[in-house]
Amino acid sequence: MSELRPFNKENFISSVLNDMEIKSPDDPRVVDLRWEIEGMLAERILSTIIDVMKEKDVKKYEQLLKESPERTDYEAVMEVAEDIEGIEPYLKKALSELYDELTYGFKKIKHNLKNAEA
Repeated sequence: MSELRPFNKENFISSVLNDMEIKSPDDPRVVDLRWEIEGMLAERILSTIIDVMKEKDVKKYEQLLKESPERTDYEAVMEVAEDIEGIEPYLKKALSELYDELTYGFKKIKHNLKNAEA
């Protein structure tokens, strides 16, 4: 069994929004932004898992879908991920990179505005 620990997506999203100094959680634009970040997060997690899957993991994934047709691709991939040894550092790196990508633009704009005021 892998060392994969539960991940709190709400904490990740809130942290990104906090770093972007977005404080209006009920604003419809912020709600839309949360959904957008959640989608990007899911994509990044899935692509990272798929990238590290080995042949045995792919076979398990296919077997899970065959055994339970109602299971989604996402559910099957996440179940397979639980048994992939050493996956956690890859996920941590992917999440860190996504976090940086999401907050970089805001930090750059803020920096440029600060310099323009000086």
